[in-house]
Amino acid sequence: MENWLKGFGLKTKKTNKDSTKSSDIGTVSVQSLSLLDGTSSSNIASTSNANISSSSTTTVHKFVATEIDRPNRPILQSYPKTDGRNFRSQWFDQFKWLEYNPEIDACFCYVCRTFITTETKETAFVKTGYRNWKNALEKNRGFRKHEETSTHLVCLSKWEEYKVRSTINQEVSTLVNDNVLSKHRYYVRSVFEVIQFLAAHELPFRGDYVKEDHSETGLFRALFEYTLKKDQELQNCLKCIPENAKYLSPEIQNEIIEIMASCIRSEVAKDIENADVPFFCIMVDGTRDRNNAEAVSIVVRFVKNGVPTESLLDIIEAHDLTAEYLTNLILKTLNDNQVDTKKLLSQCYDGAAVMKGCRGGVQALLGEKLERAIPYVHCFNHQLHLIVTDLVKKVNSVQKYFDYCARIHKIFSTFKFKSYYGGHRTSRLLEQRWTGHLKVTEVIYNNYTTMIEALCCAMNQEFEELDGVTVVECVGLVAIMKSLSFRFLLRTLLKIFKTIEPADRILQHRDNGLATALPIMRSVYSTLQGFRSDDIYNDVLRECCDLLPDAQDASFNSADNTRGSKRKIKANVHLVDYVVTESSGIHQVECKQLYFEILDLVLQLFDTRFFDNCSLFDVIDKVFNFSFENIDELANFINIHPNIVNVIPSNEEIICVKNYFIENKIEQKDYFITLFSLKNAFKKTYNLFATAATFSCSSATCEATFSTMNRIITPYRSSMLFGRSCNLTIIPFEKQGLNKIDVDSFLKIFNSRKNRKLQLY
Repeated sequence: MENWLKGFGLKTKKTNKDSTKSSDIGTVSVQSLSLLDGTSSSNIASTSNANISSSSTTTVHKFVATEIDRPNRPILQSYPKTDGRNFRSQWFDQFKWLEYNPEIDACFCYVCRTFITTETKETAFVKTGYRNWKNALEKNRGFRKHEETSTHLVCLSKWEEYKVRSTINQEVSTLVNDNVLSKHRYYVRSVFEVIQFLAAHELPFRGDYVKEDHSETGLFRALFEYTLKKDQELQNCLKCIPENAKYLSPEIQNEIIEIMASCIRSEVAKDIENADVPFFCIMVDGTRDRNNAEAVSIVVRFVKNGVPTESLLDIIEAHDLTAEYLTNLILKTLNDNQVDTKKLLSQCYDGAAVMKGCRGGVQALLGEKLERAIPYVHCFNHQLHLIVTDLVKKVNSVQKYFDYCARIHKIFSTFKFKSYYGGHRTSRLLEQRWTGHLKVTEVIYNNYTTMIEALCCAMNQEFEELDGVTVVECVGLVAIMKSLSFRFLLRTLLKIFKTIEPADRILQHRDNGLATALPIMRSVYSTLQGFRSDDIYNDVLRECCDLLPDAQDASFNSADNTRGSKRKIKANVHLVDYVVTESSGIHQVECKQLYFEILDLVLQLFDTRFFDNCSLFDVIDKVFNFSFENIDELANFINIHPNIVNVIPSNEEIICVKNYFIENKIEQKDYFITLFSLKNAFKKTYNLFATAATFSCSSATCEATFSTMNRIITPYRSSMLFGRSCNLTIIPFEKQGLNKIDVDSFLKIFNSRKNRKLQLY
């Protein structure tokens, strides 16, 4: 009874033995009451004197002592009246939570007063007391309205849980029953699924705040409300959720997104730990996002279940671009995600000096910090781009050709030309990717006649919208595009670029590594070598002439030379099989000279960048060609960690594998798949092939993460914090890892965070 009165702010004192037993009855002095509703003690004494006996001049009211699991529900012959109405004892049967305080003639909610843990706006049933007897039983007022509130439902659940645990004499570690906990989990799971859907599909979350309606627009709110309308169970769960714990705020969004990304990183780390061979390769690349922050993408490559896989481990903001800082950043990321650096097999970066430097670059510092040699592979995609850029720099005619292509793109991408030109749109030349050079060349070649006709219409001033400067520029472009030099370079470069394109395509796939790329690169190289013949040159020359059949191609650059030579020059028969680069007193066909100059330079760059003094490439070739004569050389590159696993098979096992492939007519392209199905028999041979397949040759996956980030950080989402943008990039990029997230594990992590207002477990 004393504890119950303290909850109301009342002072107590015990009666003497003559009045009643102290265990059943307590006395309270009216003068000592601290009433919360403002009623004076004299009024209480006068209204209750007729029903409650007093033993002295000081009115003393008797109460039945209450316990924590039982509300105070006194049954009186009559209750004090207020405005002709009074409390009724029959209400106790209808509302189990109802209790009555005769001292102040007011009723309270026992469960809310006892088990409430947060502030509530409804103070009548908790602090001041309810006495509006006229509206007590109204449908949307009084008792019925109170018992439908979320606060009351939560407190009622706590009371029921307490009674159950008290009955079975079990420790009370929680005051919420399983039914309410299940509803809480279902509600938070629904919020999780809405965020998961939006993040996986790269959709924005937030919208504008409408002051008039005091509401927030956006896909997150709209999708959650739509889910709420369709899900009756979610509607029932919402009744148990307090207003201040609905978990729809941007802060909760960021926290859920961060937990999702963390779970995905954990899944990637588990995949590395459970890989077929305990090795992985690392690829790193960086770029500046729309908010001018330096984002560094860290991707790992490993083989699991017979499939080479490249997964995004994390995206980190770099505050410095020195080799020392980036090296420490890479090692910290691996350690934070519990990835064993002893299993690092190789590293693949672009050609920046800070990354590939053999003394002070990241590749060198990483080996020094890990105290062992770690092979470095220069990204093949970047090397293909460098071949094209070197070609443009070293051949003046090629550089001029792409300058013309840039002007053509500028003219045909204007609004005035779009309404008259019916061909495909040209592409802008990109400094970072050579594919822009291929696309613009391909579009011009396929739409050559249509472009000439459009430019001629501009020359004849059929387009009244064009100004004089544009018309003059069109006149110049027509002359250039009709020249033999432009047409010849157009066809020659298109032929070379289309030959290189398959290598670029295969390097873009995440499951292709060094073992897959090397045969393709050699195939491209052999094809380019085959182009170095007079027959192929004549075919190219004929095709470029077919672009403009009516053109007079007496000289190589007819657009620049309006006057041709009147005297026919006879070529030296001893120089027919040679390309003359200096003056020899005779006139040589410049197309042929340019053709072989371009082709020889491309072959030289290919040979230097991909096949010149690269022993690692030879080792990979030997593995997939079963050339195991020099087994020690293989061990130097592949069997780096004999204490972890030995991947070098015995000679006897190699002979068995060879005979199996021969007898069953297994083709070389199916070696790896066949060995995976037979890995229990040829374990070390499969480990050797899986290790070779782990070597990466391209950082294209890193660049793909930046493309995803650019789609997320739109101009309307430019104020997004870097941490949120990185997490929103990881989630859609690693959808397989997102689907592996166990919702129960997510809920436990979410429940373990600080300041959780909803109890889930």
